[in-house]
Amino acid sequence: MWTVVKDDKPLKTTFATTNDPTGHKQLDDWLSLAATPQQAVICLENTGLYDEKLVDWLTVSGWCVAVENTSVLSKVRNNAYRKSDALDADLLAEYAYRFTDQLSIHHSQPPVIKEIQLLYRERRRLVSQRASVKQLVGESGYRITSTAFAKQLWEQQIQFYTNAINEIEKRIHTLIKSDSEMSRYYKILVSIAGIGPIASWLWLTTFYGQHRLIARRIASRFGFAPHEKRSGTSVRSPRRSSGHGNSEMRKVMTMCARSAATHHPRFALYRQRKLQEGKPPQLVTNNIINKLIRIMTAIWNSGEIYDENHSPCLPQIASSS
Repeated sequence: MWTVVKDDKPLKTTFATTNDPTGHKQLDDWLSLAATPQQAVICLENTGLYDEKLVDWLTVSGWCVAVENTSVLSKVRNNAYRKSDALDADLLAEYAYRFTDQLSIHHSQPPVIKEIQLLYRERRRLVSQRASVKQLVGESGYRITSTAFAKQLWEQQIQFYTNAINEIEKRIHTLIKSDSEMSRYYKILVSIAGIGPIASWLWLTTFYGQHRLIARRIASRFGFAPHEKRSGTSVRSPRRSSGHGNSEMRKVMTMCARSAATHHPRFALYRQRKLQEGKPPQLVTNNIINKLIRIMTAIWNSGEIYDENHSPCLPQIASSS
């Protein structure tokens, strides 16, 4: 369901169509009656997989597209007791008009990135399923009814998952090598202490196409950045991270921090020193994650291979931004 806002007022028309090439053509004809791609922003509800084809088609057709969660509609009007496609379309259109500067504009990604994203998700699914079967094998020694036949089936499944995971990883490496710029980013990411292929793939699929990253924004986006709580002179609490954000990024960066603190002297010494000072282990891990993010964004922006012994020519100056 679609609604158009023009000149600060919703046009009293709604339009429903199917999410296929025929419906896309009908939508394009209908939208063209009100505006051109250079004059408008299309605001969609985030429905995950179901809006992928539509978003891609609109972007390729030249429309500026924003994909938003419906939670933002509370900024426009509180209609928690009402729910319909037509109402949501009205509110999304009004939100896009009033909060244009806050819209999450969608940027089309190259086909190779989309394929890597798909393969990354598939690999994650297979790894999870393999872990479940491995757990069955580990528990078999405690079961009274476990049989050699069941164990054989589990071992076959584990081997199947392992082979499929290996094939996916080979394909991802092939795709990365096929693009010179992507290959360059990958090489500098894996050169960082604690950062392996998995984290590098996730960063490539998340940030590829952006030539300058800001560490503080990334840390805040994924819930790693410490924020203070202060109100007047009486309400104060220590700075702490929100703990919210993309679960996959949080899990992967946590593993990277643990790897760095285990296998790399610089981070191992830092972790040991902070623990001796009485800092909680989770806080120390979060600090290492923030250090890694700063390093990753710095080399992403510079394009240079990571040098663990590098020291800045000028002293670091704290930024208030």
